[in-house]
Amino acid sequence: MLTPPLSRPARQRGMAALITVMVLVLVMSITFAFANRSLIFEQRTGANQMRSTQALAVAEAGIDWAVALLNNSPALTATCTSGTGATNKFAERYLNIDSTTREITPRDAQPGCVINANGDLACSCPTSGAPTLSGAGGRFTVTFSAANPARPRMVRITSAAHSNESLDGAASVSIVLAEVRTANPTPKAALTARGNVSWQGAVSSLYVANSDPNTNGISINAGGNVDLNSRVNLMSVPGTPQGNDTALSVVSDDPSIRSMTTADQYFTSMMGASKADYYSGAVQRADASGLETAVNATAGTDKRAFWIGPAPGAAASSYSITGGTFGSATDPVILVFNGDVEIRGATTIYGVLYVAGGTMTNRGGGNSLIQGAVISEGDYADGNGSREVIFDPNILAALTGGTKFSKFRKLPGSWLD
Repeated sequence: MLTPPLSRPARQRGMAALITVMVLVLVMSITFAFANRSLIFEQRTGANQMRSTQALAVAEAGIDWAVALLNNSPALTATCTSGTGATNKFAERYLNIDSTTREITPRDAQPGCVINANGDLACSCPTSGAPTLSGAGGRFTVTFSAANPARPRMVRITSAAHSNESLDGAASVSIVLAEVRTANPTPKAALTARGNVSWQGAVSSLYVANSDPNTNGISINAGGNVDLNSRVNLMSVPGTPQGNDTALSVVSDDPSIRSMTTADQYFTSMMGASKADYYSGAVQRADASGLETAVNATAGTDKRAFWIGPAPGAAASSYSITGGTFGSATDPVILVFNGDVEIRGATTIYGVLYVAGGTMTNRGGGNSLIQGAVISEGDYADGNGSREVIFDPNILAALTGGTKFSKFRKLPGSWLD
């Protein structure tokens, strides 16, 4: 018996099912392809975000690295390390600072580092041009530029970084730094006293000289009285009225000094920084005993400023300098005594002697020389022996020039990334 053929509607129902299945397969394939594409996109986005975050962290590390070396580094080699082959400090290598105006002019050189997998730095500190960076890991290059022509004591530093040696991720961070001086002595006389200057010793002589025309040759400058006997010899700028009549080189009852109502105000005007900033800055803290040894131990370094005695605000004491040589004409020092000071015996000081006490006196005979400047927060009194105080602008320039007593502080609100 023959099977009757399928009717046309049955055939149509089978074709519709096939088409439906094919459409579903196509939709599922498109969905899977889109999901896979989204997954790949998310993976790439995540990888890019990770590299960008790493690059930003490396750039910030470059800023911190540069600021740390600007504020506290010895002479460096080309690989940013100290030791054999070291030439100049980081700040001196990349910044030129005018000794008079303190205007900062960046030099044409860029330091940089590679951060290795173990966290070590492989750095390059060239004296010109770009750094030489090699090795795996994130890397940064630091560039210095003028911050604002109207603010010459500021500099902008920019750290451009990549997350790896393939330079996949990139970021840049910059900030403005302001120079802050922890010491900048600028006396205008060989001998300056906030109080009185009195030299009446019958067996002592005092010689005070200032032949610098830029300071009008002022030998003695006092906020109080100046009382001198015939055993005091003064010298001023030759060929000037005060050079012909040295009494004119003495300024007593100076209103600009008398108007300073606090000792710290006087200190700041003479030393270019407050006592607190000086004490906490780039200075050595020492005792009067063994001071000559301590000073000589720092010869040839930037650590040539000293604070002798208790911290600012603490009860002051009395000190004696019993001879010795402190500093040299080419390597002067700053000695700040927090208390009364008495010079006894043959003493030579090249630099600035600041006495933050009531009285500075000369006792014990012998010959002493202070070449640079003497500043007393109180009185300057007589003694015995021979004393010479000679104003020396070259010594003061050696103390105030360059970056020896410079610190760089981040300026709030100047951060850019």
